[in-house]
Amino acid sequence: MVARGNAVAMAWMLTLGACVAPPDVARSPDEVRAAVARSGAVARTLYAELAMGFRSPERDASTSAVLRYRAPDTLRLTAFVDVVLDTRPVFDLVIDGGRYTFVVHEDGAAAPHTETGETNRLAEIQPMLAGFHWTREGLFFPGAGVVANAEVGREGTGMYTVEGGLSTGARATWVVDGASLDVVRARVHARGETFEIEYAEHGELAGRRLPRRTTLVDKRRKIAVTAVVSALELEVAHEDDAFAVQD
Repeated sequence: MVARGNAVAMAWMLTLGACVAPPDVARSPDEVRAAVARSGAVARTLYAELAMGFRSPERDASTSAVLRYRAPDTLRLTAFVDVVLDTRPVFDLVIDGGRYTFVVHEDGAAAPHTETGETNRLAEIQPMLAGFHWTREGLFFPGAGVVANAEVGREGTGMYTVEGGLSTGARATWVVDGASLDVVRARVHARGETFEIEYAEHGELAGRRLPRRTTLVDKRRKIAVTAVVSALELEVAHEDDAFAVQD
């Protein structure tokens, strides 16, 4: 699948290399909650073009990808590699509520292989992709699901924590850097599973600060998936078949 060439590119204003803030900046609970609410405000739809890296004990891989999201709980991740004057599909994953469809294109195979089932079985079938189900909107909206009066805690020097809930029923602990008020980490817990998300290279978009680089870590399975955004649109009108997989 070819990434849409005319997607609106993000002009990310990277904060790396800026002046060094004091190691511990005091913030009021209201300041922390307001910052998390801005970055965690979930858009109705999202379109993103990504460079992705997959790392596990069995293999490492890198692909380009297109991610589409529709609130509250539908996403599609289409991965491909560039070849001469074209692209070659790698896999297509659609998560829609409690169901998933996964199509993988293997080298030399006569036809792609398709799997469908309940999302809570993704960890068994495709452990590399299990975290996408549980973290869902938390991958690209750090701070999602935080209520207005959420309790603000402290974690180490200069870090704050806020609790929230995701559309999958998972609980998330968002870790906020007091100096920048960026959400820099998350711990997501659901049905005995724990995933960590690391956010980096934050920039301004649509009045909120969002990360350009996101890493989803499954420590138990020793899996890490990194996505670097090259283009992003919010509130985009998806085509009628945007979440329909064709194998």
